[in-house]
Amino acid sequence: MSGRVKDLTGRRFGRLVVLRRCEEKHRLVRWHCQCDCGVLKVVSATNLTGGTKSCGCLVLDILRKHHGLGGHKLMCSFKAMKGRCSNPADPSYAYYGGRGIRVCDRWLNGNGQQSGFECFLEDMGERPDGMSLDRIDNDGDYAPDNCRWATRGEQSQNTSMVKLSVEAVGEIKARLLSGELGTTLAKEFGVSPRRIYCIRDGKSWSNVPARAAIAATLKPEALTEVKS
Repeated sequence: MSGRVKDLTGRRFGRLVVLRRCEEKHRLVRWHCQCDCGVLKVVSATNLTGGTKSCGCLVLDILRKHHGLGGHKLMCSFKAMKGRCSNPADPSYAYYGGRGIRVCDRWLNGNGQQSGFECFLEDMGERPDGMSLDRIDNDGDYAPDNCRWATRGEQSQNTSMVKLSVEAVGEIKARLLSGELGTTLAKEFGVSPRRIYCIRDGKSWSNVPARAAIAATLKPEALTEVKS
């Protein structure tokens, strides 16, 4: 088989220059290559002849140039995501940043070589038509393992998408202080027990105080009668 392999040593493929052949993997002939940016990369012969032109930096350079102008179609969605999590003046802040929802560090600050937007685009890919960004766990952060592109129908089927008002959260906190069970409150407010426990432990909605006046003046059994 080795006699049939075409020697690619010294050849250039885009930004990649082939240095030498390396061990096969899964029966694929592979080559040590050096990119013009200085990165060393192992690339299969199939990929080299099939269109691979760099270590990955070429795509990043194109992306930087593209949305350095703010022209990428996802840039508005990306900025809106950050705004509702970090800007108290954003109309939706109370439901996101105000209850502890954050954008992960990778998407916020990048990884040293890529900007936050580039990391976001790399992790999520382009948005399919008719879909929008959805957090799988409504109490979780905006992060690769908790986000997906979903249709409105798929989002509405996600029971964790039930939104709580500031008033409801205040009531939940007061009733938790009175000794009510989280599972009971979860059923009443139509959310998961985990959401109740996140509120109890200050992992979400930490800026909303319990309805102290109610907690101080009503007996525990009376609190069960209070509705938001």
